[in-house]
Amino acid sequence: MRHKRHIASVSLLLLMSSAQAALPDAVRQLASKYKQLNAHTHVSSTPIESTIPVGELLLLTVNLENQPLSDVFAIKSAQQALLGITTLSQVLELPIDVSLENGLVEGWIYTEQNEIRIEQHGESLKLYRNGTLIGETDEFELADDDLYIEAKWLTDLLELNFQFDYFGQTLLTQPISTLPIQEKLRRQRRKASKVTDGQPASMPERRANYGLFSDPALDFQLFAKHQKDQDSLSYSMLARQDFAYASGRFYLYGSKEDLLKSSRISFDRTLTSDNPLTSIGIHRWEAGDIQPVQSGRLLNSAIGRGIKFDSDDSLLSPSQEQVSISGDIQPNWDVELYLNGVLVDKQTSTEVGRYEFNNVRLQFGNNRLEIVKYGPFGEVARENREVYFDGKSNKPWQSRLNVSLIQPNRYLLNQNESSDLGDYQLSANYRLTLPFGMQTYVGVSQSYGAKEDEGQFSTGLQGSVANLAAWQLNYEQNDLQELWHSNLQTTVLKQNLTFSLEKNSQKNEPLKNSNSASLQLSGLLPFNIGYQQNVQYADFGSTDDLYFQNQLSMRVDDIQLNHQFSWRNSGTLTRYGAMRISGFIEGYFTKFSASYDASDHFDWTNYELNISKRLNEQWQAQWSIEHNALNNINQYSIDLSWIIPQLMLTSLYYLRQRE
Repeated sequence: MRHKRHIASVSLLLLMSSAQAALPDAVRQLASKYKQLNAHTHVSSTPIESTIPVGELLLLTVNLENQPLSDVFAIKSAQQALLGITTLSQVLELPIDVSLENGLVEGWIYTEQNEIRIEQHGESLKLYRNGTLIGETDEFELADDDLYIEAKWLTDLLELNFQFDYFGQTLLTQPISTLPIQEKLRRQRRKASKVTDGQPASMPERRANYGLFSDPALDFQLFAKHQKDQDSLSYSMLARQDFAYASGRFYLYGSKEDLLKSSRISFDRTLTSDNPLTSIGIHRWEAGDIQPVQSGRLLNSAIGRGIKFDSDDSLLSPSQEQVSISGDIQPNWDVELYLNGVLVDKQTSTEVGRYEFNNVRLQFGNNRLEIVKYGPFGEVARENREVYFDGKSNKPWQSRLNVSLIQPNRYLLNQNESSDLGDYQLSANYRLTLPFGMQTYVGVSQSYGAKEDEGQFSTGLQGSVANLAAWQLNYEQNDLQELWHSNLQTTVLKQNLTFSLEKNSQKNEPLKNSNSASLQLSGLLPFNIGYQQNVQYADFGSTDDLYFQNQLSMRVDDIQLNHQFSWRNSGTLTRYGAMRISGFIEGYFTKFSASYDASDHFDWTNYELNISKRLNEQWQAQWSIEHNALNNINQYSIDLSWIIPQLMLTSLYYLRQRE
């Protein structure tokens, strides 16, 4: 076997050498340059691949649906290979234009609505899909006739899966959807056939996989508790199921006293490109118990039954510099939100089965949002999202529309027929891109049926300054107040800087009018330490308020450390802080949190320690200690869980005592 591998490697290199003889001089020089830049790069891969040095020129045959199309040049890299996007587009007959002089690539893939774009900014490339940044990389080389990009980035941008067969000199291409060239190849292979009534089927009968609905994904929890002479029993259920024309989400919560204390049912569907609503920027609808469209920062309405039409980026606020994230969660789970590695907010889920992080301010550039969920029995789940914000728009006169009509605090199954916001609430926001990279928005919300109809209006304008900074100017008003807000966001020495001014006027209580200015500085320090500092000054006329907050976050292997300190002087000086440590330590998942008050003297206000251990494939144990200094209560608990496929049974014993 050793000699066979050696012979295969030699034959492969001989094939590569013969292919290089026909290569253009520009491509050969580019490969030589890339080889010099990566001379010390070590590639650890298969035996065949390891014989090919980084920077070696490759001549690969593009294979689609087991049919060879044409040859393309590639440059071996430390990961896979760099592919020329011009040549690849020609072979696959993709409608993509490449302008090497302007450092710009534009076109679409699969459908005309799925637009792609690549911009060269100095030593890096920015990759966009439908105007949204999906990545930035310096793994590219520019030749006289083509732009060579690392294959993994082309996979993300073009939604094409590439598989390299170096021994066979083949590039296997697998689209996630049907390309026009695939339809062309199938037509060429199709042969006319004549079928008579008495002719038997040439293929065996096969059951169709299509159905009116899919198997549901269900998470059901049942809690039974005995405490002295009291017994309690409660349940919660989260489910998701796909139907023929929509996807459904369900949440139910109840107890033996009230079988249905909380519920939420919703259905949604993403529209196809041939739907007429996509022409005005609507790409999705949702009906049932839903979160209404956000019309501005002055109003975050409650969930209610109704219908909503929105665009594909509806998590962004109308002014685009903020984001709101929400989701379903089982009761008793803790949820943390990290922005670029810094803990910015945390919540404990209640019986509503939902978490919400509203109006989270984005930073200039790329924003990595990580949602970490901690279960009551040591479970950990992570979810990552990325949002790029630079204040500018790529193409003028593109629009996005979000609109909803709901009955706040009223549900499909419902339990509670009261509403504090009126019987109906109509909300909408409309965003339009303008020339010179600017964009504007308008948001409206109106409640009907209450004693007095309530309305809100917001508008704003934003843009970019030479790709170095983003600015926003926003105005909002409702029946109670009027708000002017402006932002300037940029980066200084790779650190994010945001400066804000705000004027808030209370229509009925002028003594509460305020003017404020704030400065936020965030970024990454040595040793992978993320930080965020906020300074805010507010003038209330007769009084003023000065606030400072420092947040630090660091991840070491699987351990996350966070610390937050706040200082406020509003006539009375207060100083307080909190710290959290979570992660796997010697096989034990450990979560420790504590808070303190340092206003007059240092005092611990509370602390909590949770330790869980997976004993084997079927058993898991957890211990916890909690101390609350405000009411002098200590609580100790231990639980043991039996885990089998798709089921977990947990027994819990806890002791609560007052000092």
